[in-house]
Order: sequence, then C-alpha cells, then structure tokens
Amino acid sequence: MSVRTASSSLGLLGGLVWIAGALLGWGDDPVTDTADLLWLIGLTLLVVSGGLAGYALVASAPLWLRAVVTVCSAALVGVVVTTLAPDLEIAATPLLVAGVLLLLAAGAGLVAQRGDAA
Repeated sequence: MSVRTASSSLGLLGGLVWIAGALLGWGDDPVTDTADLLWLIGLTLLVVSGGLAGYALVASAPLWLRAVVTVCSAALVGVVVTTLAPDLEIAATPLLVAGVLLLLAAGAGLVAQRGDAA
C-alpha cells in the first residue's frame, strides 16, 4: 500500500467516523459523549491522513525534510479543523457535512490513485 493510498484511506475512515458521530448525536442539544468521542477519533484520523499526504509530497527528499513536512502538514490540518469548529462544540449537521465532504475528498484521492496505477 502506498503512502497516498494510506492517506486517502485514513481520510475516508475519518469521514465515516464523523458521519457516525453526527448520526448518533442527531437531535441532542448537547452532543452526546459518544458523538464527541467519535469527533475526536475522526479528527485524529484526519490529522494522520494530512501528515501522510505531506510525506507523499516529498517522498524523495532528504529524511529531515520529510519529517518536517509530515509534522507541519499534520499540524496544519489539525489547526484548520479545530479553528473551524467553534470552541470544539460540534453540532450534528456541521459534523455530517464535514464527514460527507471528507468522504468525497478521500474517495477522489483513492480514485486518482487507482487511475495512476492503471
């Protein structure tokens, strides 16, 4: 499995986890603990996916540069997502939308990877 495939697969899994968290927390004014935990798991998967995507960008670079880009890409993804989620209070509808968008983006990455292999 290539790094790009692993990155897209983790992004796809993160989107599925976010959709599950949105469906479990649907209709609850305060988001349930389970939905909140699934949001954090999805965020972790997304951050790791971002780090792997950064690594794939510089796969032939020196080791120190690969390490820097991997850490910075993961940090950038984490900062952007937590900035967009106001005070980490996640409601079901935005979480569902984010999960669907993540599924679409990761699915497009997997399709592009399959097209490159053929």
